[in-house]
Amino acid sequence: MPLVGGGGAGNVAGGSNPAGVGSSINYIGEHAYAYSGLVTVNNNTVTSLTFTTGNSYFVGQLQTTGNMAQMGGNTIVTTELSLNGSKIIKSMWHSQSAGEDASNDLFTIIIPAYTVVLVELSTNEAVDRELFSTLTGRIYA
Repeated sequence: MPLVGGGGAGNVAGGSNPAGVGSSINYIGEHAYAYSGLVTVNNNTVTSLTFTTGNSYFVGQLQTTGNMAQMGGNTIVTTELSLNGSKIIKSMWHSQSAGEDASNDLFTIIIPAYTVVLVELSTNEAVDRELFSTLTGRIYA
């Protein structure tokens, strides 16, 4: 039986979900990505991505985006990245006005091999807010 993806390649779709949406990392050749999909945050901290890297290191970017059309002008969104339990990045962005989609800065990061990665999102409002985390980049042996 051939491997998924054919041609002797590994599973190019990251499992049974071809879009790769979920909390784990997906590999396509020398590239890797993790898309949280919709994460609803309501004045609490929610895990958007969590996984352990394999035997390669990762160089890429992390970004959080949100549906600002549903947010008021006082919404503060916080993104925190932890590697092996140590907080590496804490970013906060503020919605200036309702009605526009927005995102925080792109953070360029290097993640070592065999590292536990955790991305958490939170807001300051007790109202459901729709957020997304994306991590995209390359892996190196």
